[in-house]
Amino acid sequence: MIQKLNKWDCIIDPIIKNNQQIGGLYLADIDCALSQELLSSLQVGALLSVIDEPKVTISPSIIHHVINIPDCTEQNIQEFFPKTNEFIERHRQHTNVMVHCFAGISRSASVVIAYIMQKFNWGFQRTLNSVIARRPQVKPNSGFVKQLIQYETQNRNRSASQQNRILNTINTVIDKMPYQSDSKNNKYFQPSKLDINQLEMEITRRQQDLQILRMKYQQLNDKIVNRNNVYVSAFE
Repeated sequence: MIQKLNKWDCIIDPIIKNNQQIGGLYLADIDCALSQELLSSLQVGALLSVIDEPKVTISPSIIHHVINIPDCTEQNIQEFFPKTNEFIERHRQHTNVMVHCFAGISRSASVVIAYIMQKFNWGFQRTLNSVIARRPQVKPNSGFVKQLIQYETQNRNRSASQQNRILNTINTVIDKMPYQSDSKNNKYFQPSKLDINQLEMEITRRQQDLQILRMKYQQLNDKIVNRNNVYVSAFE
């Protein structure tokens, strides 16, 4: 049985969080980007075009940004990830976002994969499988795949650096806590109440951030499992 492939797919569903709607993320081809009727029906208020040709002209009411690059293995797409990540994240705070290229398979898919990797701190293969579960035709070219794998390493190093900063913050607080001595050879640790509160507040805040991140991971995983119980791999 031949699977019917959509011209657009919802990769991240819109959600309500803290009584505020967070926009969805759509991955599509050029025809979808040029269809004002479709953009309106999906309530897309921000469009990210990752394409060199043809030129995309849309309604002035839609926020539009263009990354003018071809779909070739030699193209450096990784240098645009900070800008595309920021565009998607900023505009998802108030509207649905669509990312497209010509076919919605390689360039735009790579941008969406990079965004999810950065936002959820996922590895490349896990993210690729998740996106393919929503849009089976996704297949970044080999050059983009190499760059996304490099991006995974960068994110992992950045995450480790952030963890080290957390430890350094805690150690700094601890180092500033006063010591008292009851004899020349017997020192005991006597932190002030204020220092303990600072440490507990910092630890609590970091634990809450970690819990929120875990919940996001679980929610996305649940959606993927519910929609696609068959493991999909992009490469034979």
